[in-house]
Amino acid sequence: MRIAFSSALTLLIILAASMNAFAGPPTLKIGIVNMQALIEECDAAKDALKLLSDQFSEERNELEQMAADLQHRAEELQAQSDFLSSETLEEKKREFVTKKRELEDRTRFFARKVETAENRIRQDMQALIYKASQEFAERGRYTILLNGNQAGLLYADRSLDVTEDLLKEVNRIYRATKKR
Repeated sequence: MRIAFSSALTLLIILAASMNAFAGPPTLKIGIVNMQALIEECDAAKDALKLLSDQFSEERNELEQMAADLQHRAEELQAQSDFLSSETLEEKKREFVTKKRELEDRTRFFARKVETAENRIRQDMQALIYKASQEFAERGRYTILLNGNQAGLLYADRSLDVTEDLLKEVNRIYRATKKR
């Protein structure tokens, strides 16, 4: 029984291979994508940049104001240093150092929050572009889609560039998921 199944399987493989031999070599359809342009021009990236700006602008402005105040304090301390008693001068220096550390801590915390948000957006963008690339390639019967910037291509005929068409697909999928 096992020998019969194995023989039948071998026969099927031989038949399939011989049919492919008669059909000729498979056609190869290649598309080149300028990922940098795709990312910069897609609606999802534009919305993400606006979201980041809206989300963090108030805190960024507060930190900038704190830095300006600290700079002003440093200038005042420098100007008053000759007129203040040593105890008062030391107290003002401690206050200055405390404020400076507070600014540094808040700035580091802010940078981590922004980085976390950017990473989340980057992951979402990658997933969106991957999904759009899959659907675009399947619908257009592409064998290969290459990132022209990263594929090490020195030259590719412009007719292979599918960036604009893929951009439309990315935007279509983004708008469809945004409506949900």
